[in-house]
Amino acid sequence: MLGHRWPMQDQYEREAGNPFLDPQWIDADGMILLTLGTGEETLIERFPRFLDKEFGPERGPSVETEAGQILGWKPGDVWGQQKPTTLARWFEREFFKRHVSQFKRRPIAWHLTSPKGTFQTIVYYHRFDRNHLTLLRARYVREALESLRKQLGEAQTAGADRRALAKVADLEAKIADVQDFDERLRRLLEGRDREARLWCPWKTPDEQPVGWEPDINDGVRVNIAPVQRLGLLAADVLSAKDLKSLLAPEGRS
Repeated sequence: MLGHRWPMQDQYEREAGNPFLDPQWIDADGMILLTLGTGEETLIERFPRFLDKEFGPERGPSVETEAGQILGWKPGDVWGQQKPTTLARWFEREFFKRHVSQFKRRPIAWHLTSPKGTFQTIVYYHRFDRNHLTLLRARYVREALESLRKQLGEAQTAGADRRALAKVADLEAKIADVQDFDERLRRLLEGRDREARLWCPWKTPDEQPVGWEPDINDGVRVNIAPVQRLGLLAADVLSAKDLKSLLAPEGRS
């Protein structure tokens, strides 16, 4: 769905006479949201529709149940009855850890999240360049903030009882969380401080990128290091030793 092309996929599609995945399910910008309020269908909404389309509306729910069993759902979890909650929980908490392990700590799908999880998205590493990072901030993060601020305005005029005040406080905390996320993305985009800077050990100082200009040939470890250092990932990918080895020397500007 992120647009990744697997080895031998072209050959498979030629032999099969049809695409491996129907193009309607492939995301145009390689960023699939987990967060409501951005103006785009979330993965939680899209995935059940995909199963219903692929297997039929009668078979889709049972495929979800089977997938849940394979993924290790607890006995008390019932996908058929709690599909949005349970599916969302797995994508938000478990998917990225499983993906990192499966891809030997070289993930191609990066799960980005705000510190408290208010804003979450999965981005395709091979396409997540400067333009797409800018798009993430300018479109999706902005839309999420506008949605939350609209909800806050409505909540502030809804009354002054304990429940209303609690909702206002919750929305204010969510707005602050998304703003924090946006600030970290800004630091990554500009790459001015050491923690936010891409640094490739085998390149000369003059060859080092300025700001978020990842080179796919440098490998996942180099490119994901500043993302992890800024606390943007849903789970750690690199060890502390790796992060230190990929930190720009002091004094670099």
